[in-house]
Amino acid sequence: MSVVVWDGKTLAADRQATDGDIRTRCKKIRKLPSGDLIGWVGSGEEGLALAEWYASGADPGCWPESQKGDNWARLVVVRHGRVWEYCQLPVKQHVKDKQAAWGSGASLALGAMGAGADAVQAVKIASKFNIYCGLGVDHYEAA
Repeated sequence: MSVVVWDGKTLAADRQATDGDIRTRCKKIRKLPSGDLIGWVGSGEEGLALAEWYASGADPGCWPESQKGDNWARLVVVRHGRVWEYCQLPVKQHVKDKQAAWGSGASLALGAMGAGADAVQAVKIASKFNIYCGLGVDHYEAA
């Protein structure tokens, strides 16, 4: 599980991958050469497949088959200051909220931002209280 957070200018994510009762480090966000920021929550392999799908041009005909199953992931895209998400279909959904969070630590992160935290602080706070988030923070500023 994960937490990915957008505060209106920064996309941040925790670094924890969880497999049963084992925690390992991973990276859940990227800055693409285009300047787009992407992040994912859910199953790690499916998240990576979505990241590659988007980075390769987001062709709906090449949508990862794994997204149709039970272990799917959510992809968050920040492009030119606008936020979109992809879930189980290759249809982008506009996220209109100025601040947003996804994953198992989302409600904690949103509460933290409601109290004045930025995206990085929100990930740290969510990681403090949610056992499926942690092991540090990665973050990128939107162009």
